[in-house]
Amino acid sequence: MDNLLVYWNEPQGEWDRTYVGKFDHPPTDDAPPKYVTFEPDRGGWNNIRMSMETVLVFAYATNRILVMPPKKPFYLVGKEGSKSYDDFFHFNDPELKKHITIISMNEYLQTEGGGEKEDSTSIR
Repeated sequence: MDNLLVYWNEPQGEWDRTYVGKFDHPPTDDAPPKYVTFEPDRGGWNNIRMSMETVLVFAYATNRILVMPPKKPFYLVGKEGSKSYDDFFHFNDPELKKHITIISMNEYLQTEGGGEKEDSTSIR
């Protein structure tokens, strides 16, 4: 089996290291910011993790600011206390911050919605 096709290998050849994709260009300074919001999966931990990884890749690929949802307890995770994405992902990692801007829902509402709002994501 040829290991050159295994996705976790180092890039093979110089062209891989210098390739610039169509999503690798930051937006211009005069462009308004674009955001991506999401609702956390109500499934178990693996679904929660996969949805977070997917939205991180989407935010990076589309040059959008990732807006984190309001904190809610995860299903079947941390029965002793509420867990959040911060407990599992390293959002303060300097390498991640070079590529993705992550803000809270309150920061988003203050910037784009005219002030801090009450969480209105629950269904009444």
